Amino acid sequence: MFKDKKVHFGLSLSGGGSRGLAHLGVLKAMEDAGIKPEVISGTSMGAILGAFVAAGHSIDTIIQIALDAKGERLFNVQRSMLGLVGLDRIRAILVDYLPDDFSALKIPLFISTTNLTRGENEMFSSGPLLDAILASMAIPVVFKPMKLPTGIYVDGGLTNNMPARAIRDQCTVLIGSHVNYLEANADINNVKHVIERCFQMAIFNTVANEKTACDIYIDPPELRSFKTLNFDNAEQIIDLGYSAAKEVFQQKAELLKKKSVLEWLRQWGS
Repeated sequence: MFKDKKVHFGLSLSGGGSRGLAHLGVLKAMEDAGIKPEVISGTSMGAILGAFVAAGHSIDTIIQIALDAKGERLFNVQRSMLGLVGLDRIRAILVDYLPDDFSALKIPLFISTTNLTRGENEMFSSGPLLDAILASMAIPVVFKPMKLPTGIYVDGGLTNNMPARAIRDQCTVLIGSHVNYLEANADINNVKHVIERCFQMAIFNTVANEKTACDIYIDPPELRSFKTLNFDNAEQIIDLGYSAAKEVFQQKAELLKKKSVLEWLRQWGS
């Protein structure tokens, strides 16, 4: 499985709308810890941010984009909730930052989508990059489905919201960043709460098996208080991701210091 004694880090980023900005905090904490992902997978918001990293943008630059006016136009669709939103507006912004094809990325990237035509999850790791990103983030009832030659696509979170296993065999240490914490005792007082809870559970269940593939798993409970399409608290969300990741990395400090695969396996097996 392992070709050399170097520890290779992989990173899987879940979808989660505005909560997905917490991934930026996780990435900043990784940078502080000297951890650089060598393969990335993502869904929806995780796919967008993963693509920015894979394209070679610095974490500070991505954070700045997310917080400035252009980032608001890219990420915040709340003002257009009266009907289905087309994806052309987002493509027009992404094209300024990302290459046309996966082959031009500096880091391998795998993107989770849901193929409605075939009724199954589909992973993209080659071909037109923007098509795959837009397909992965096409949240039903918010965005129009993405039509591609191979089918009609919607948000990858419906079938695999954190595609960790897609890159499990390509890294030694796999970090999973999940931003949809499912609380054990939710307040359910009306029909809206029932619908939201059912949707949250359905999405969360696509992650249960993926979570077990991760060596390091980050899932900040505080993010449960933020709505999927509310980007007003972007800075706070990023900070929560950073704090949660720093805490986890401190707990795993001895593990992360290991430089060889044999040392890593010995530590993990003890």
